[in-house]
Amino acid sequence: MRGQVDAQARTSRWALLLLLTMTGTSGCSWFDVDLSPTPDAAPSTSPTAQTGPPPVSDIARVEAITARVSDRLGEAPGVPWITPGWEAPLAHWEGARQRLPRGSWEAGVLGSHLVVAGGCLGSEDRCSDRLPGGVHLLAPDGELTTLATELGPHRVHSVVDSADGSAIVWATRWRGESYLFGYEEGDEAPTEITGLVPAGSHVVPVGILGEDDALISYGEERPDRYVRSSRGQAWWKARFLDVVAPGVLLGDPLGTTTPQSCHGLYVADDPFPRWTRCYTADGRPADLGPLMMTSNRRWLVALDGSTSDVLVIDARTGKPARRLRFPDRPQQVVPEGDSHVLVVLTREGRRDAWAQQWIVRCTITGRCERATSTRRPPLYETLALLAPGRSE
Repeated sequence: MRGQVDAQARTSRWALLLLLTMTGTSGCSWFDVDLSPTPDAAPSTSPTAQTGPPPVSDIARVEAITARVSDRLGEAPGVPWITPGWEAPLAHWEGARQRLPRGSWEAGVLGSHLVVAGGCLGSEDRCSDRLPGGVHLLAPDGELTTLATELGPHRVHSVVDSADGSAIVWATRWRGESYLFGYEEGDEAPTEITGLVPAGSHVVPVGILGEDDALISYGEERPDRYVRSSRGQAWWKARFLDVVAPGVLLGDPLGTTTPQSCHGLYVADDPFPRWTRCYTADGRPADLGPLMMTSNRRWLVALDGSTSDVLVIDARTGKPARRLRFPDRPQQVVPEGDSHVLVVLTREGRRDAWAQQWIVRCTITGRCERATSTRRPPLYETLALLAPGRSE
């Protein structure tokens, strides 16, 4: 894998010591943040940082709004979505529908291409109809471009894409060493990102903060420390960080092993959270799924396993705003644009094989329309939305 890229011949844009570029909709204007680095600042020098123990919000006490789902079939989902198939899954995006290679898994979006990874891990004679393991780009017309291939145990893992679909980063591991690669739309070849972590560290890319700026987690036994490809060590006082928008992160501010119950919102270059909050359901830690941010940075949404509702959170404060309750069971929720969410719904049948699924598009206030027709997926499989900017 390392031989694919001549690191000496190409200067990695990912490793340049540049200030984070934030323009247009990717800026943090509503945070009103000075983006100058403050890794060594004391809490008192960060007036917007919250101090004291995190407040607690009981989700069960938040207003529940019954979503009103119209039978009208609206536009198709604005993010890629996957329908399971009896032979291989189908990917839907950019108005196209393509069958995914068997043994692969969808990992992100790069421009108009779907990023697929993994592939055949068995013997060659059993995998003739599959992709070789690695990272590939699938075009709407079905053309495949291979960016990296796996050799033996040199496994590709933890592919992350940027929220705007312009770049991807992935890691591989070979004989106890991790290697990191970045690729931007239009590049001739991937670039190896070097010199960031001590030799022998286990490396996992977390997300892409901005142009030429990826967040990497690493550690000897588990990746619980963080470094940025653009400027070196970042000293966020949180663990389990997740990039939810360019320059915006969510993390567990208490460093506990239950990241689903407490969250803090951080802005790049500031080690102190804008807010922290713990979520409970009838006094127990809430079982929240991944929190994702709308494109205007106004709302965070998550699937709440405690109540089987979609939870809407005010991203400025972390305070729950409302719960959206559906007559059928939500399986997944993903933001779409500034003020809509896409929700995968399941209607159970008398047997699991008779379950029906479809995707609805809802406003934050609970007015919904169908975004797909009803499907009956194979047993133990489900429709899936591919959220941009997420690690797969």
